[in-house]
Formats: sequence, structure tokens, C-alpha cells
Amino acid sequence: MRFIYRIKQIILILGDLSSYTVGLWVALLIRQFSLPTGEYFARHIEIFILVFLFWIIINYINGLYDLVRVKNS
Repeated sequence: MRFIYRIKQIILILGDLSSYTVGLWVALLIRQFSLPTGEYFARHIEIFILVFLFWIIINYINGLYDLVRVKNS
């Protein structure tokens, strides 16, 4: 039972990370008014990985990955 709970939490975290990455890509798209190249995106993702990890930690501290708490709300 606990294993399935952790898998669901990991899926939520991966979903958040992928949405953050897509958001960064869209922001770069809007900023340049053209599709960002792989090199341009890689240069920015290196910096934003720290921000993404900070957001994940803040979400975890606030209980957003606590499935029991979220389900009862």
C-alpha cells in the first residue's frame, strides 16, 4: 500500500516538473518570437533546474504531495 502511495507522489512530482519545463519553453518561445533552439533551451534549463527544485520543495513543505490530505479537502 505504501509503495503505491509513493508511486502516486512521484507521478505528481514528475507532472509538476514537466509542466515547469513546458512553461519555460513557452516563455522562451514568447520571448524570442520563434522556436527556441536546443542550445538556447539547454542554456536556460541549467539555470532553472535550481528554481524547479526549489518549487518542488516548497510544494512538498506545503503538503501538496500529501495525497491523504488533498483527498480529504
